[in-house]
Amino acid sequence: MADQGLFAIFFFVFTGAVALTVVAAEKLSGTAWYLLVPAWLVGATVFWLWVPRFLLHATIGLRALLPGAVMASVVIGGATATSPLWLPPTLNANGKAFGSFGVVLTLVGWVFILITLSLVCAVFSPVRRAWRASERTRGESALAEQKILA
Repeated sequence: MADQGLFAIFFFVFTGAVALTVVAAEKLSGTAWYLLVPAWLVGATVFWLWVPRFLLHATIGLRALLPGAVMASVVIGGATATSPLWLPPTLNANGKAFGSFGVVLTLVGWVFILITLSLVCAVFSPVRRAWRASERTRGESALAEQKILA
């Protein structure tokens, strides 16, 4: 029951963060959105640090989560920032070819891309940590082997 409450809190925080981003993007016109890049990087990094820490009951330290959080901020921010360059032509082409169904499928595909990017970024920190530990172990065993052979 406690986990359901955590997921409900997460849902409302996530929805508020998305709403805040949409409202901020709508209020800015032209190239003024570039002013929000530092705020985006800090806010998104804090968000991606908070989410796993909150949902996993603080079992993973912030230092271990930092690489994935920074990666998520940059990758998802970059995908969102570049989407006006390629998403409208894709929507138009699929709208002309398939009507409203093509537009909906294009948007669903874009959401799946963002979800996949989020998942890759979330998995990045533990995989990187395990890789570094295995590299450290391999290096130590190689040193021990050299000492034995010498």
